[in-house]
Amino acid sequence: MVLAIKRKKNILYSSFIIMLLLLFLLISIQDHSIFGNPIYIGGDRFDVGGLLPSNTSYNLNMKNATVLMDINATEFDERIHVRFYGSYNIFNPNETIALMIGAPFTTEITPPEYYVEMDNYQLQINESLQILVNDIKVPFSFTLLENISGWENYLYNYDYFRVFAIANITFAGYTTTNLVYTWNATLELTGSSNYAVFYYDVATARSWEGNLTETVTCKVLGYQPDSYTDYKYGELSKHCIITDFEGGKNYSWIWENERIIDFYVGVSYALEGSSYFNPINFLIIIITIPTSLIILVPILFYLIKKLRKKRNSKS
Repeated sequence: MVLAIKRKKNILYSSFIIMLLLLFLLISIQDHSIFGNPIYIGGDRFDVGGLLPSNTSYNLNMKNATVLMDINATEFDERIHVRFYGSYNIFNPNETIALMIGAPFTTEITPPEYYVEMDNYQLQINESLQILVNDIKVPFSFTLLENISGWENYLYNYDYFRVFAIANITFAGYTTTNLVYTWNATLELTGSSNYAVFYYDVATARSWEGNLTETVTCKVLGYQPDSYTDYKYGELSKHCIITDFEGGKNYSWIWENERIIDFYVGVSYALEGSSYFNPINFLIIIITIPTSLIILVPILFYLIKKLRKKRNSKS
């Protein structure tokens, strides 16, 4: 009798553990995110965007910046094409100086000495990235975040696996220097894709002296995003300005001669809610539901039978 009770308890315990594992598999998801200012990529996500000076004591002033993330989602069920353009005008109130400028990335998009298993779109960014100083292309290299102190204070998403595209740039005295960063890539939406998030990190602007006039625009052609950052959602101090163009919409955020207190802006897709078919999640559901029934039905019958026996014994 005691052995039978222990056996039943073990069955119930095992069934409970299996159900928890199946539940974990069912809710497990991956995300595809793209951040901006200049470029951070973690896992299946880009972060693209801002510039960081190695020394803030020179009080260089980023007077204005124009950022465009050109997102082509006309092939949304399969891929998203992205082109990035960032133009930054920086005023030097000192004599001519040379300064190291960093653009944040993560290890997935850096050269093989930092990370070997790079996806196709990450390789495309490496190959297409260009840094221009007053319309002249300049060389750059990569270094890890652990080699630089203080830059993590200006990044919304950071860890010590992040790296930076480093360029040594000369800023002529008492004048403005124009820096331009560009890249393009195609994000393939695999069966494990659940989110595609395109964010631009504006917090890096706080590393520069004075106020800034900046416009960040996500120009989306084709399938439109499911959400965007906006003041009304409690995410930003700024409203998102939406305008139409043929075949798509512009999502813009504008700062006029002010300090930027926000961390990021951007748009996002929830792929599981679109026409995009996710075979992995579908397979998990197909396996989980029948398996759950196979486990739960005998347990349910056992509990009902036990309850009836108790009632009969009392009567």
